[in-house]
Amino acid sequence: MYKEEKTLISTEEFQTFYEEYSKKFLIKEDLRTIKKTLVSSQILIFDDNYYKFGYTYILYFLVAKHISEVINDEYGRRELKRLFSNINNEESAKILVFITHHTRDLDFIEESLFTTLSTFENTPKITLETSGDFYKLIKDISKEVVNDVIELSRKPEEERKLILESMDSSHNASSIEQDSELENVINDDEEDFQEADEQIEQFLKAFRSIEVVGQIVKNRKGSLPKESLIELIKEVYFLSFRTINFVGDLINEAKSTFISQLLDDIEGDENKKATEKRVIFFFQIFTMKICMAMFDKLVYAVGIKDLKSIYNEVAKSIGTPAADLVSFSINSYYNDVSANEIKELADKYKKNQVVYQLLRAKAKSYIYNNHVDARKKQKIAEYLNFKITPQMIGKTPKA
Repeated sequence: MYKEEKTLISTEEFQTFYEEYSKKFLIKEDLRTIKKTLVSSQILIFDDNYYKFGYTYILYFLVAKHISEVINDEYGRRELKRLFSNINNEESAKILVFITHHTRDLDFIEESLFTTLSTFENTPKITLETSGDFYKLIKDISKEVVNDVIELSRKPEEERKLILESMDSSHNASSIEQDSELENVINDDEEDFQEADEQIEQFLKAFRSIEVVGQIVKNRKGSLPKESLIELIKEVYFLSFRTINFVGDLINEAKSTFISQLLDDIEGDENKKATEKRVIFFFQIFTMKICMAMFDKLVYAVGIKDLKSIYNEVAKSIGTPAADLVSFSINSYYNDVSANEIKELADKYKKNQVVYQLLRAKAKSYIYNNHVDARKKQKIAEYLNFKITPQMIGKTPKA
């Protein structure tokens, strides 16, 4: 099915496969029993004389297992190269993710890193420093990220469940659906659509490279030297920062064109100013959401428990507000963070409006998603200028 790029096989093809397989391997059950078992378990689905996998992930897993077993052969290397060259394709990306479960081949890791580095290599990385262009693009809207109140009624178990459900929902919708929003902000003529397709392809390549390298980090954390692990995570950070800048530039270009075309149809200076203000606000919100979505992608892709010191070292090595924020986001989701750590970042970025507001959002999420005692909540609220409800003060949560 993989070699012939099929998603379905006919009853006749199934019969032929069974006969060929039986010549090489001992099979205890007859074909009828095997079909019944596979269909009743929904591993396979039978419809109109054709069979297909009940879940495409089964196909991806089995293909990856086969390739990992021949990864040092000419065929295996050729397939690996082909998968990397098509990493923007969902099937290729998922197979590569599963290969990371099956192989410890270091060349595979090096090739994965090379693929990551090659995407948007000529695009500058965002830093979220106050002097940066991207900072200026989202500065005015950053205060909309989080409100000033910490709700005491939130329960960590329910919050975590909502996050996982949201992740499942967005994953099932696939990242292509998200990327279609990027396509919609491009102009309508044919040349622009062709350019948009190339840009979306590059975006998908970066997006899925993060997934693949993230799996390498999670599966190889115990076998890779610390220096290699730090370098690998650092390059994934860089890829995300370049991707955000790339998308930010696209949105900014689209905004200028959209405003110009829209204002041509509006009469009166006051109406034009009001309309332009609303359009700019919309594009700023959209840009901020892209930034936050990419940061969240990093958190869930490369984040893992017990690597807190590694993420801190990555942020220190990069030395930008964006890196500090991502490492804090990962650690606050997978590991414990102290009130003093939050205070250090709050003091460091008090004058950086964007990073400060994003830090507040992540700290608030940390409180909601973990069992944090009342005293620690009070400290965090104080350090980040949150309002807290009176009944929280002086009370200790029940054991």
